[in-house]
Amino acid sequence: MSHAISEDEFYDLASSWGISRSGAAGVLPAIAHMAPVIAAMDDLRADPPPVAEADRVVHDDTDASRDPYNAVVRWVSVRKPGARGLLSGVGVAVKDCVAVAGVPMTAGSALLQGFVPDRDSTVVRHLLDAGGHICAVTNMDEMGVAPGGDSSYYGPTLNPWDTTRTAGGSSGGSAAALYYDGVDVALGADSGGSVRIPAAWCGLVGLKPTHGLVPHSGVLGGEPLLDHVGPLARTTADVAAVLQVLAGTDDEDPDPRQPAQLPRVDAVAAVESAPASLDDLRVGVLAEGLDPAGGVSPEVGRAFDTSLAQLRELGASVEPVSVPEHRLCGPIAFNMFPESFAGQMRSGGALFGAGGRYWPELAEALRRGFEKAGDSMAPTLKLMLIMGSGAEREGGGSRYARAANLRRLVTTGYEKALAEFDVLAMPTVPVVAHPVAPDLDPADRALRAWSLVGNTAPTNLTGHPAITLPLGLAEGLPAGVMLVGRKFADTRLLTVAETLERGVGWPRRPPENR
Repeated sequence: MSHAISEDEFYDLASSWGISRSGAAGVLPAIAHMAPVIAAMDDLRADPPPVAEADRVVHDDTDASRDPYNAVVRWVSVRKPGARGLLSGVGVAVKDCVAVAGVPMTAGSALLQGFVPDRDSTVVRHLLDAGGHICAVTNMDEMGVAPGGDSSYYGPTLNPWDTTRTAGGSSGGSAAALYYDGVDVALGADSGGSVRIPAAWCGLVGLKPTHGLVPHSGVLGGEPLLDHVGPLARTTADVAAVLQVLAGTDDEDPDPRQPAQLPRVDAVAAVESAPASLDDLRVGVLAEGLDPAGGVSPEVGRAFDTSLAQLRELGASVEPVSVPEHRLCGPIAFNMFPESFAGQMRSGGALFGAGGRYWPELAEALRRGFEKAGDSMAPTLKLMLIMGSGAEREGGGSRYARAANLRRLVTTGYEKALAEFDVLAMPTVPVVAHPVAPDLDPADRALRAWSLVGNTAPTNLTGHPAITLPLGLAEGLPAGVMLVGRKFADTRLLTVAETLERGVGWPRRPPENR
């Protein structure tokens, strides 16, 4: 408290902790003495965050013909003069939850309208240092809490393969924007499938790296144990180049998600030297990932079978494997994420007790946003916040703690399978892209979206790398295949993907929109 409060406010705060009026009365006089000490910090300023010298332009472009898929919330031009590297001349689109200094960041929400970061996220710094040209900020499901592609303040992102359907989410704009000239690669964030689901639905390559391999500082997340940043692109080689640029520790802005030591990532060289065959690859087909009870449609199942045949044709050994713990991920994730997310929204994303640079400006912007625009939130966001607050009230953090501890069961199950196999395979998403359905009941919209994460969320819990590849079509629409690898074996996944891309290929452009 940075100001003196009334007695009524004081006793109300005490009551929230189960302290009676008589039990709190004795410490009331101390509040008046502590308030000035706390308020004295308001005159102090920390060193400003590092901001790269870069040309930064935000375009006032309202030409809808330039953005037929509603994938871009603002066109920008941000580049570092003289920078040369793996991404020289490459157009990069970044999700609207990734901080770019001087560029509005709204996370697809009315809550953050007018918020302009004064810092670059670490991943943006890496992109600029490598010569990348940030050309667009992309649409996303509000605050990243839904994978349906239809809960943004700016409206749904449309699927380039069929504009009556969504692109998926929550990084849907990052996927659809890759069908625009000038956008070569894109950045998404993934706490339960938000890179891989839109990549799968839009016929692209999308990688969720090993947890901690890519810094998350300066990216609005929802649960630090689940949060990832990852690339999307049309080709494996482009994904590899972006991963190599992004990966590594952050010395200027330490990220508590990262281990102290990280392996060197030579993804570009690994992809360039990818073998012509998969003779040495052992693929475990995850039985639980194909379960019709989990919503896998017959059409997606058939497309997946075709993809397995392609793996065999290239020499891979393909056998079934069971990881029963895979089925525990729904109860674990939905006891972890809502409570953690609600707490992060209250604190502005602050990870209390962690190292690194905090983001007080975001905390203040969120506080103002909830005061002014709470009713404007999408149904999925409202439900997530209410569920999280309810869990906190019911268990005081105990449900979250139990769920977080149960992650080890899932991790152990995956580790056992990956000791036997090089990669695990399953459909990325159980169904093809959803219809836009503007009149869908709000509760049905939320449940429809969350039904998509059965195969993607487990690797957010375990931290294993996972890549989706556009190997099949179902109902004439992309149906991605997801491969999961051992921790920090991200380059192994990329070499497998490159061999498949060369040997089988995948469509670069969709047919005419329907």
